[in-house]
Amino acid sequence: MIIKGSDEARDKDIRIINCEESYIYINTYIRQVSFINCKEVTCLVAASSKLCTMDKCDTCTLVISSNLLRIGNSVDCSIHAYVPMPPVLYGDNRGLTLGPLNVFYPDLPAQIERAGIPLAAQNPKCAHNWSSPINMNSEGTSFNLLQPKDFFKLALPQVLNPQEPSPSLTPEQFVNAIRIREEYFANIQNMISRANLTEEQENRLQMAIQGYFREWLISTGLVKAPTELVRMIDQE
Repeated sequence: MIIKGSDEARDKDIRIINCEESYIYINTYIRQVSFINCKEVTCLVAASSKLCTMDKCDTCTLVISSNLLRIGNSVDCSIHAYVPMPPVLYGDNRGLTLGPLNVFYPDLPAQIERAGIPLAAQNPKCAHNWSSPINMNSEGTSFNLLQPKDFFKLALPQVLNPQEPSPSLTPEQFVNAIRIREEYFANIQNMISRANLTEEQENRLQMAIQGYFREWLISTGLVKAPTELVRMIDQE
């Protein structure tokens, strides 16, 4: 895991090349950033004032605010973007998932403004342009648009003071999806607490939940994320 703050990365050009199995958090505004030939990398970039390029990447997750965004020749990547112009897709993309910004922390709006990216109050389309990309490849559809039911927050290091996604940067229906899901989980927890289970019943319930959760993680290929999250907590 790598966290870059303002002293190291502010207003600079960043190149991330041949990176694998990493978590990168750039918590400042930069000029431009390139992700080239990366695999299984999760990266947050607070804001890019010029151009963000993702090329020849595989199974990566990119969360970014950028004035310009282009994605090419990438496979099974997820891109969560806040952009004043629609993303440009070029080359041989396959299995891309495009979605809205799925993070929020107190310093993020200021970083976006410093990069010269308008906030939603100035340009409401910034929170929605991810859903209307310019696809330069005319041979079929190379991307899917994320649906609210599949929208999840990106886990952030606690040092960033992460909060719920904000309607000022993320479409309201996606923010509501998070709220509804968390209310549902809270109701389940209340039902369990009111059930007055015995210790044995609690242990059996816990084993069942963990078993189903483990199966879900393996079937969806998301098993690495909780492991990395535990590692992040240990480091903090």
